Amino acid sequence: QKVDFLYPGYLDHVDPYLFTVYARVKKAEDVADVQQQILAEIEKLKTDLAPESELESVKSHLRYQFALSMDSTSAIANTLAFYLGLTRDPETINKRYQLYQQVTPQDVQTVAKKVFVENGRTIATLETAGQGGKSE
Repeated sequence: QKVDFLYPGYLDHVDPYLFTVYARVKKAEDVADVQQQILAEIEKLKTDLAPESELESVKSHLRYQFALSMDSTSAIANTLAFYLGLTRDPETINKRYQLYQQVTPQDVQTVAKKVFVENGRTIATLETAGQGGKSE
């Protein structure tokens, strides 16, 4: 296992925002390989339909991850404040997950082709001091 943390994500915003993939690679010499594997998976989303079962698993994970994050008064208040800031309607949270349920493998492929284009990509590599990090 070359990575001890991998997080792809898109934060909810009213205006267009960045889709990010964070990967914490254990060894500096594996960074290029991990980067290529991530890019290959993104390319696969553009050419192959995501398996329905995998997409359903992701939808379920997102829903339950959200529910589990509501584990304190502070977490609930912060989440509600965030969504109220977006739309001024607490129902936005429910609408978000209703929309997720409607996503199809074809939708994923269509969006991947539109969003994941090379000229819109930024790759940043952060390394500890002395390892000579680079940015593309």
